Amino acid sequence: MEPDPKIKYVIGIDPGKSTGFAVYSRVSKKIEEIKTLTFWSCYAEMHEWTPEVTLVIIECPIKNALYARQEAVSNQGSARRGNAMMAHAASNAHEASLLADGIEGLGFQVKRVRPTRRNFEKAADDVAFVQRTTGFMKTTNPHTRDAIMLCFGS
Repeated sequence: MEPDPKIKYVIGIDPGKSTGFAVYSRVSKKIEEIKTLTFWSCYAEMHEWTPEVTLVIIECPIKNALYARQEAVSNQGSARRGNAMMAHAASNAHEASLLADGIEGLGFQVKRVRPTRRNFEKAADDVAFVQRTTGFMKTTNPHTRDAIMLCFGS
């Protein structure tokens, strides 16, 4: 499917307690901006963009089965740890869903995607992968790297 020629910017959002926010320009073909935001500052940031020329790609964990994780985690440790991870995952999924709905309400086209893992043991390896893949060399954190990978090349 050919990209919509009206879309000049693609925003990647990795929701959570710290929300990763990245902007990819289809014109310059590079990441133009990254930020770490809160839920509300992310929503407020969207008012700075024009819906007609901006596509939003947001990671929505609700698309993943959460229930199997609780059992797998509790088998590795305590049931308390499994319950805590389950509660965090459910909270993150709910926040992602609310943020996506709110951004759609502002008139943006929103694409919800499943989380993917790059499975690097060391953060330095993840940083190197993102830099090598995107050419974006500025300082990042796990949330902004996820946001970058959501929107890069879209």
